[in-house]
Amino acid sequence: MGLLAAFDVLLNRYTGQDRLVVGCPTTGRKSAEQKGLVGYLVNPVAIAVDAGGDPPFAELLARVRGAALAAFALQDYPLPLLAERLHPERDPGLPPLFQVMCVLQKGRREEEEGLAALSVGEAGGRVGTGPLVLESLALALPGAQLDLSLALAETARGLSGRLVYNRDLFEPATVARMASHLES
Repeated sequence: MGLLAAFDVLLNRYTGQDRLVVGCPTTGRKSAEQKGLVGYLVNPVAIAVDAGGDPPFAELLARVRGAALAAFALQDYPLPLLAERLHPERDPGLPPLFQVMCVLQKGRREEEEGLAALSVGEAGGRVGTGPLVLESLALALPGAQLDLSLALAETARGLSGRLVYNRDLFEPATVARMASHLES
């Protein structure tokens, strides 16, 4: 929630918008029966935060926390169905509820840490599956699905991340500056 609050500060300062809606993926495996299921059960939730009034960071963090907890309580409701029911005013060329996403990958166990590094394209992430060991290479990511996505991962070297952006909307120098501001 602290990272999302920091990202919201960045978005607020760059866009001047007080109402921010950022998508965050959820695991989709809340119950014990679902933990053993194989398949892609991730469902993004839309976290709407009011960043208006230039609040102190602690107050913004409290707003983000409240909004995130409310959104996560509804994570079983499929996002496409929510968008269909809400009928938001929208541009058909844009996702219906949010154009920005924030993802935090965290390995639950030490041996999963390599998966977190793989998820943000960090070189040197290692994942073992029996005698086979996979090591990640730093590769360019394909085009963005949203306007802007912040992917973060907890790795052995600390927090690693990557901003994935729509190249039709942002110049590389702008995104590099955004990343620097976020890091600061």
